[in-house]
Amino acid sequence: MILAGTLLLMGSFAIYGLKTPPIDALFLSASAVCVTGFSSVEDIAALPMPSQIILLVLVQVGGIGIMGAATVLALMTRQGVGLRQRLFIATEFGVDSPMNVLGVLKLVFAYTFVFETTGACLLFLKFAEMGLSPGMAIYYSVFHAVSAFCSGGFSLYPDSLDRFSGTILLPGTVMILMIVGGIGFPVLNELRDRKMGRIKFLSPYAKIVLTSTAAFTIIGAILYTAFEWNGAFAGMAPWAKAWNGLFVSLSARGGGFHTVDYHMWSAEGLMTTIFFMFIGGAPFSTAGGLKITTFAVLLLAAVSEIRQEEDVVAYGRKIPYSTVRRALAIAFIYILTLFVAAVAISKLETLPFDEIVFDVISALGTSGLSSGITPFLTDAGKIVIVLLMFWGRVGILTFSYSLIGRERSENVRFPETNIPIG
Repeated sequence: MILAGTLLLMGSFAIYGLKTPPIDALFLSASAVCVTGFSSVEDIAALPMPSQIILLVLVQVGGIGIMGAATVLALMTRQGVGLRQRLFIATEFGVDSPMNVLGVLKLVFAYTFVFETTGACLLFLKFAEMGLSPGMAIYYSVFHAVSAFCSGGFSLYPDSLDRFSGTILLPGTVMILMIVGGIGFPVLNELRDRKMGRIKFLSPYAKIVLTSTAAFTIIGAILYTAFEWNGAFAGMAPWAKAWNGLFVSLSARGGGFHTVDYHMWSAEGLMTTIFFMFIGGAPFSTAGGLKITTFAVLLLAAVSEIRQEEDVVAYGRKIPYSTVRRALAIAFIYILTLFVAAVAISKLETLPFDEIVFDVISALGTSGLSSGITPFLTDAGKIVIVLLMFWGRVGILTFSYSLIGRERSENVRFPETNIPIG
């Protein structure tokens, strides 16, 4: 999909006479498919409209999932969906059984259509109010609705959404779309079944996702508002400071939009953003990052160890040791990847190290927030960022599944040894 998008973008650039290097087409395609929002060109709106539409389609496909889109294409061409493809779809959307994946897939597309259409209708009111023609207002509405729901992070404004920092409708709509897209389709299914009376209680997984999302959102909003009250938010009305703090708290974990230029942020605000980009959203969602459930499992394991409890428990259910072990493995690989990538880019580029670290974490977490250095990267630096976006979108998730697949019972048991820790 990334290579196909690269070729399409190169073709659109050539038709309109743009002398854009192929590496920038690859960078934009990877950023769109991996729903990151990074751009190697300073203004997406300066691109020809066909190029923008190609990016939008890539964001949509990347947001709903490659296997989901491939299955829809197969069904449209009257091809069958085999067991192997059903297994891949079940893995991608967190379905227990491959037998009902087509029904779940229909729900995924229904959720996507309903939320993006509703969001676009609300955004249309704002863009029409700004004086855009009906056609351009529809285009801007659809573009930003899809980008927000899929955590794409692309905006048709060079300052992202900074010009809307003092408004309610547009940032509020984008926040709702980011929340829905960031909690994941399995949780949406559970909420739907709970409302329809099909289940009496939400699963521990859904409770962890919803509780963690609410906690991170509220805590982040408080921290951002406090840190930037007299900093980046200076000059705003009190309600606008709290409103923008809430927006950034949601966007930092995967949305990719911003309503205040990050060059104006304090060190505390930037560190909070780095932490939130590192955590990311929920599994099987459009957001990236380490995943809030991975962080929650590690946190529960730490609390259990401090209390000297034998089991790690969440909502009255024991979390298997294999899950804790996978969470540790994923976190270790994630941190190691960040370290290696930051060192590599610092050797390739003559840019401030703090900005390199910020963009490396954002790329691996597919957050899309940037310090602004991506247009100035060398080709080698852009390749590293492309690899990070690819790895952040599919690599760590794929690796976790490979760990699950390799679980097996060993007939050999080794004697224990004591290794001091801490």
